[in-house]
Amino acid sequence: ALGRSAPPPATADWPVYGSPTALAEAADLVVEGTVTAERREDIDIDLGPREDLVAHDVYTVAVERAYRGVAGGEVEVAVAAPAGRPTAEPRLEVGARYVLFLAESFDGRPRHLLNPFEAVHRVADDGSLAPVSAEDSLTLRLTREDLDAMADAP
Repeated sequence: ALGRSAPPPATADWPVYGSPTALAEAADLVVEGTVTAERREDIDIDLGPREDLVAHDVYTVAVERAYRGVAGGEVEVAVAAPAGRPTAEPRLEVGARYVLFLAESFDGRPRHLLNPFEAVHRVADDGSLAPVSAEDSLTLRLTREDLDAMADAP
């Protein structure tokens, strides 16, 4: 089509897990909870010198259930949100419920999603789950049965 620009290049490469089981096995923590707050924070993504600061949206999530791993009453989740640059990373909404597949955190830093396509699912009022990503070719369909199986796994 004329006049259409190419999509922006990805800002990072993520592993794609392809199944709820593989995603859960890679996650340090799998939780269901409600976003209670959001703030902006520059986070050093390289854990090295301070030149690797990237703007993030940091969400506070009140944990209702941990399917894998141990969570306290709340967890912080950082999602890259570089100013003025489009990103594949999903935005979360304060007041909404999600199931999140999270990577380990370091030095008290917020956790990150395992990837932007499979690791965040919105919980509807009836408890059903829907992937947040618009990248249909990469999204996972997650069911309550999948979550129950994770909770039962060692």
